Amino acid sequence: MTNTILAEFYKERREDLLRRLNYGAGSPEAAEDVLQEAFVRALIYWDTFNPEHKELGAWFNTIMRNSLRDFKREEWLFGMGEEFDEELCDPQEMPINESELVKKIYELVDDKIADHQEILLLYFEKHYSPKDIANITEFKVKTIKQVVWRFKTEVIERYGT
Repeated sequence: MTNTILAEFYKERREDLLRRLNYGAGSPEAAEDVLQEAFVRALIYWDTFNPEHKELGAWFNTIMRNSLRDFKREEWLFGMGEEFDEELCDPQEMPINESELVKKIYELVDDKIADHQEILLLYFEKHYSPKDIANITEFKVKTIKQVVWRFKTEVIERYGT
């Protein structure tokens, strides 16, 4: 039933949704990526859809907005949204280069128990919010926030801000 309702919704609304996303995403290709992610999330969170509480379009718009926000956040985090100005960066300030730091952070994640690894990778790699992680795992939001906070503290203690 899930696939049928979402498939019909996709067929009927795809072009309109892509037009709406095109400006915010920055290109037709990016809009396609965001829409695809939104439909994947809709499948994952289908259990939360209540037609008596919210119409399917309104429910999906929330998911789509969140997907676009996460896409833009990821784009920004990887520096695609701004040009890099070398004059603003003093290489002497960082005791370790960025690729070495990323490698060391992944090593720290690998040292954690499997449950904490899952939380950290979903949070830092996929940019899921603690609430999203709680929805797709058995962990509570409070536990997720605590694991992330402790990990950030450990990274700062070892490698600075």
